[in-house]
Amino acid sequence: MRKRVWYLIVGAAVAGVMAPVGRFLWMINSQTVARAEWEHGVVLPGSVRDLQCRGDANRLIGDRGASTVFDMDAGDLAGFEAGLPGRVGFRTFVPGNGEYRDFRFPWSGAGPSETFNCASATGDWLHVEVWPMGGGRVGVWIYTDWN
Repeated sequence: MRKRVWYLIVGAAVAGVMAPVGRFLWMINSQTVARAEWEHGVVLPGSVRDLQCRGDANRLIGDRGASTVFDMDAGDLAGFEAGLPGRVGFRTFVPGNGEYRDFRFPWSGAGPSETFNCASATGDWLHVEVWPMGGGRVGVWIYTDWN
C-alpha cells in the first residue's frame, strides 16, 4: 500500500512539472496568437487573421529573435498601438536573416505607413511596422530581439 501511495505522489509531481513544459514546447512551435503574445509581450486584438510566427526565440539563450506578421481590422489599430511598450531613442529593425523574414505577406506595397521603435516587455527591444492593405484592414509586422 505504501508503494502505491508513493507512486501516486511521484506521478503527480512529474505530471505537474511536465504539463507546463509540454504546453511551452507546443506553444513555441505553433502559429497562434498565444505564441505571438508570449514572444512579443503584446496583446493582439481579436480581429487578427493570417498570423505567421517565425524565429529562434525558442532557444531561450543567446542572440535570438521572434518575428510575426498578421493582418487586422484598421479600427483596432489605435488600441493595439496604445498597448505597445514605451518608445526607445534608437532605431529598431528586422534583421535580414531568413528565419525572421520567410513569410507569405498578406499585403503588398512600397513600405510601411508607420514604424515604432519600442522597448520590449520580453526582450531587448520591439520593432513594429504597420502596412496599408485597404478594405478596412492593415498588415502588422512585429519583431522582438534578444541580445
